[in-house]
Order: sequence, then C-alpha cells, then structure tokens
Amino acid sequence: MTMDLSNLKNQQGAASQATTAFLVVVDTDGSVSVSTDLANPPNVERSATFTDIRTASHVVQEDTRAMQISGLVQQQMMAVGQMVQQQMQTEALAKSLKL
Repeated sequence: MTMDLSNLKNQQGAASQATTAFLVVVDTDGSVSVSTDLANPPNVERSATFTDIRTASHVVQEDTRAMQISGLVQQQMMAVGQMVQQQMQTEALAKSLKL
C-alpha cells in the first residue's frame, strides 16, 4: 500500500469517492484515538503536521498490533480451557465405567 503525502494541505470541500474512511485524532492531552464517525468531526486547534501524522500512525499501528495479539492469546486460552474441560469429562466417564 502506498500513500501520497504530497497533498497534505487543507482539503476542505474536496469531494472524492472512497471505499472507507476514518479519523485519527490526537487529543489535547496527546492521546491518540481512531473514530469512524465522520459526521461529527472534532474541533481542531491546528492542522496536522507531518510529525503529527507519523507519530499518530505509529501509535495506531502499535495499538492495533497489541489488540491483534491480545485476541490471539484469548483464542488460545479458550482452546486450552475447552481441552481441559474435555479431558475432565473423559476422565469422569472413564471413572464411571470402572464401577
């Protein structure tokens, strides 16, 4: 994927077609968030600089990576839990058959 950064100037009123869109917002306290609500854009103090874009992009990338890893760990924990439950059921069945 490539990104054309040559047109970073303010493009208010520039109409274009897009497949999807989202806002990366840097709050006044410096925290970065992503919003898909384009109908209610935040009030901004200033235009984003290249450094703002680079820093916020890095934060979003790292946070989404952490979310992905967390989801994988959760899936593995659920799988282990199911295996333990199946093993306990199997042991209980084996114990009951020895009666």
